[in-house]
Amino acid sequence: MVSGAAGGGGGIPATGSPIPSNQEDTEAEGPAQAEASADGYTTLDAYGAPLELHGYNSRQQTITVSNEEFYDWLCVFYTDIEQLEGFQVTMTGQVYKNTPVMADNEFVPARLVMACCVADLSPCGLFCTYGNVSELESDSWVTVTGILYGEQYKGQEEPRLRVTSVVPAKPIEGYIFPYS
Repeated sequence: MVSGAAGGGGGIPATGSPIPSNQEDTEAEGPAQAEASADGYTTLDAYGAPLELHGYNSRQQTITVSNEEFYDWLCVFYTDIEQLEGFQVTMTGQVYKNTPVMADNEFVPARLVMACCVADLSPCGLFCTYGNVSELESDSWVTVTGILYGEQYKGQEEPRLRVTSVVPAKPIEGYIFPYS
């Protein structure tokens, strides 16, 4: 994520691997066990309660991130990158680029996260590698599709997208509230 620590916080502290919901033995291996269903990915929220995320399709290896579940999915990508690597992910955000830590072929489809008040707004999203970043206008809204992969950054495995398509999108009103 561009903002905050990976996982935890108001997001999802899950680190388990998906278990197909039609599997007979669904006994959890621990408190962080995640489960996959036909149209959802079930994990635990910050309080230990089951949380079902939508847009997950294990057969087609696709994840469509909804606006309402943007932050929750980001947390899952950070905690379960090994299980989800190779999945095609689609998400919408504002183009965030040209920071000192980004290469010329990187950008983030970001949403603004508010942990407390407007003064602490921070962009949050996945780093994307894309050959045509120079053609993207900063702060424009885009829907990005790409293949999820992990890359080492400062000793940590970080999820990223290898972009296959970028299309203009309508702006999304509102902020992400990680603790709601």
